Amino acid sequence: MEVPRDFRPLSEAIEAENILRDHWVPQVEPFDGTQDPSQHLTNFRAQMLICGGSMEVRCKLFMGTLKKATLDWFSGLPNRSITDFDDFSRLFMAQFAANKRKPPITSDLFDLKQQREEPLKDFLQRFNEVALRVASLDERMAVIAFQKGLRSGGFDMALERANCRTMTKVRAFALSHIKTEEGQISKRAAEN
Repeated sequence: MEVPRDFRPLSEAIEAENILRDHWVPQVEPFDGTQDPSQHLTNFRAQMLICGGSMEVRCKLFMGTLKKATLDWFSGLPNRSITDFDDFSRLFMAQFAANKRKPPITSDLFDLKQQREEPLKDFLQRFNEVALRVASLDERMAVIAFQKGLRSGGFDMALERANCRTMTKVRAFALSHIKTEEGQISKRAAEN
């Protein structure tokens, strides 16, 4: 397939590289400019570790993950300005850096609250998703934040009595409580 003359941001060497018909295409959500560019690039690189390919193939396949405004940005790059994947990555990150998400810090965990009808299992999962992204998580503060975020009730009081000092112990205690709760729900359903 001939590339239109007005659309040549890739170097001649990259354009000349053929992608084999049976080459595995990375399964990456297309990037439209509204997501975190760093996360998109990380996802793409992880997929490329699986499927392999030369630097030229990486450039071509990465181009295929762009859509909407990002594809417009790409098509507006100067002719032959992308000579390798590192160049492409730097240009991409520089252009979409404003969308990069700020990683959460421990104090952000205090903003998480269990909703009125939210099951403990869902709150624990939501809390863990944020906690995993916190660099240098302060375990004791995470435990306090989790406790403060809980709805008041039976589990809240039981957790306080258990005096868990690490999130590992909190998770184990919560999972035990969740398993018991789910068992009771199944038992009631079977009785009806």
